[in-house]
Amino acid sequence: MTESSNSVGRVWGIKLGSGGSCVPFCERYNIVGVGWPMVEAAKVAGATREELWSHVRATCTFYAQPREVGKATGQLFRFGQECKQGDYILYYYPPQKCVRICRITSGPLYRDFEIDERTDIWHYRKVEYPVAPIPVLDLYGSL
Repeated sequence: MTESSNSVGRVWGIKLGSGGSCVPFCERYNIVGVGWPMVEAAKVAGATREELWSHVRATCTFYAQPREVGKATGQLFRFGQECKQGDYILYYYPPQKCVRICRITSGPLYRDFEIDERTDIWHYRKVEYPVAPIPVLDLYGSL
């Protein structure tokens, strides 16, 4: 998750799954989110960065290097605590070649619906879409 400041709040960029694989799920529920189902929601929403790093290190044992833990911690911390209601999030949806702009309408939440659904969105925020999808023929980068 990346961020850019402006006079009315922040604008964030997020990738919703490889090749936009999580976009249909997110749009069905008017949410955007990140994975890490094993990371406690309370830690994402309220722990210090150091406490969250320790929690990610202990629960995400698949990360071999401290740098990997740091990257995941930074993404979770930004999504859970720096990203605020009223901020905007942009994401690209490759199959439809469009960019979506949404406004955050909730604090951080943890998915308690469609638990059997395999989509890796667990920590999420509710959003609204103030504009229609914006067609983009080619967006440079590994989105």
